Order: sequence, then C-alpha cells, then structure tokens
Amino acid sequence: MSRLKEANNNPRKKAFEAMLNDYLSEVDNINGLTEVVSQLLQILMQKERELHLSYDEGNKGNGYYDRNLACLFGNLNLHIPRVRKGNFRPSILPQPYDKADSSFNELILNLILSSYSPNKIKSLLKSLNLPYSPEQIEELKEDLYKKAKEISTKQLPENAFALFIDAYHTSVKDDYTNLVKKSVIYTIMGIDMCGKKDLYGYYILQGNENREDWLFILNNLIQRGLKRLLMIVSDDFSGLDKA
Repeated sequence: MSRLKEANNNPRKKAFEAMLNDYLSEVDNINGLTEVVSQLLQILMQKERELHLSYDEGNKGNGYYDRNLACLFGNLNLHIPRVRKGNFRPSILPQPYDKADSSFNELILNLILSSYSPNKIKSLLKSLNLPYSPEQIEELKEDLYKKAKEISTKQLPENAFALFIDAYHTSVKDDYTNLVKKSVIYTIMGIDMCGKKDLYGYYILQGNENREDWLFILNNLIQRGLKRLLMIVSDDFSGLDKA
C-alpha cells in the first residue's frame, strides 16, 4: 500500500499523466484523410490565386479567410486565399454557402488517388473544366505533385508520442487493364514529444489490409527517421499487430 501511495504521489508520474491527457484530447481532432485533402486543396487554391494575379495587373494577395466544409471524409478546415480587389475565388471549391455534393466528394477522392501520378493529376485537372490554359494546368499539376512528394518523403522526428493510423477502402480503375480493383488509402498522423500534430504520410495500395502493406508503411516511416514510439492508436486492422 505504501508503495502504491508513493507511486501516485510521484511528480514524474503525474506529469506524464497530464501530458497523456493533453495529447489524447487531440484524438477527436485527428482525421488523416481530411488533413490530406486540406493540404492538397490548399496548394491548388494558392496556385489558382498566383495564376489570377499574373494577369490582373495591380492586384495583390490579401491573406486568407477560414471556411469549414463538410465532405465525404469529415470536416475540412480550409484557409481560402483572398486578393485585394475581392474579384477572386478558387474554382476548385463549391459555390459559396453550398455544401459539398457528390461531385465534390468524388473530386477530392480522385485528388488523393491521383496525387502521386503527374499524368493522372493532369487528366483530373483537365476534366474539371477550370478556366486556365494548358500551360497553367501544367503549373497546377506540378505544384500538386510536388506537394504530394513532399508529404511522402519529408524527414520525420526520431521520437513520437503517438501515431494515429486509419485506412479507407475504395475502388480504383487500373490504367493498364481498365479493371476496377479494391484499394486502401492509409493515412498516418503523428504527435511528437512536444505535442505537435502533423501528417506523416499517406499510402495508396491495392487489395485489402494485410501484413505486407503494414510492413511497407512502418519501414517507410523508419527510413524517414522515426525510431521510437510510445503508442499506436488505430482500429483493429488486419495484419497490423503482426507487422
């Protein structure tokens, strides 16, 4: 009994419990898919503003305004670029005050699925009938592909408090066989030892969840610098425990 009382009064234990409670309070705010979509949309919107200002002489960027947009994956917290004249709005977004409809949900899903392939990105952007020239579509494609590569290759911290792992099942048409195949979008959100939340990566792999996929993902995180981890928060994914 005396040892238990001593442990409960241990200031280091209390500090750790306080840190644990603070970090786990972030769980409701962690959604890997909305984070992926938000970051990709942010790149497209910023590039759209840059293109707009390139032919609107005398106009300038004027910060951002926040907009929450409910979509297929949850609530997107977007920072919409503005211009000084007030005559710009990103074409990629639904109309003001409109909710995300099925076409927008399909767009953001395809945006994720296409983001690692320059050719797929270009095809997707062309299909949207955006008010831009072929050269400008090429610029949009390059910026989006660069962002996707940055997310998948950036250096990670050596120590992390927690990884929040999720998997979204969908179907993808194979470019070579034209067959529709099952695929999984894996998202990894991390919280470092200072409490900073960040998207550690997202992976698009064919088939169902399995041990080989999880080994590939975990080894990729290790190769990018992650060495020590206190916990993984996830559903009961097939193969993850063994991996």
